[in-house]
Amino acid sequence: MFALNIVDKTFNEMRPHWIIPPGRIRTFEVLTSPNATAPHESQIIVVLSVEEPYGNQLLWYILSDDHFQEFWSWPIQDRVGRLLHFRYKNQDRLITMTQSPSSRSNYSHIYVWGFRINGNLSNFWLSQRLPGSDALDVRECPAYNGVMIALQMEDKVSLYGYTKENSKESYFQSLPSVKSIGLKNFACFQSGHILYLGMSGPNAAILDFFEGEFGFHQALSEV
Repeated sequence: MFALNIVDKTFNEMRPHWIIPPGRIRTFEVLTSPNATAPHESQIIVVLSVEEPYGNQLLWYILSDDHFQEFWSWPIQDRVGRLLHFRYKNQDRLITMTQSPSSRSNYSHIYVWGFRINGNLSNFWLSQRLPGSDALDVRECPAYNGVMIALQMEDKVSLYGYTKENSKESYFQSLPSVKSIGLKNFACFQSGHILYLGMSGPNAAILDFFEGEFGFHQALSEV
């Protein structure tokens, strides 16, 4: 069972909106999409990764008339344990991270899917596969002119920048990774015009982004 709290504008209070999928929910992603009939309004969409006895699916629900309605399903072979949506230059992308059967926390494959939501003509396609065997997590990071994502690995953070260059479709390109032995967690954020990467663990530090890579800025022990 899944519940999303949404503000009821009539009564100015939060109200839960429920979804009961046909299987176990492994993860979810909430996103907004332009309304085809009212371009100045957005639609709320929930994507659920659902594990069922006969397979795995990504089930898509849209909020309509104060209720969530399923409008799309993607049959998938592997268990998706992490979802991340982003939009760049009117292109919608969904990152899926599939879990390794032998590991409860690590991910074995990372895929970038393109999709378009247009009623019965909605479609999706595989845009890119990222190297990231044994990745632990993925997060979107602030970027100056585009999109940047960071993959948490065992002892490093792998970074990718989204660029269109001369092709019709944008793709992620690898950026210099940041090593940190014993890495426990990380966060990327922006303060003013500067992008930062903070890491916790035995080699905790805050790095700033300069000339296409994150470099040493300040050790946390000095703060």
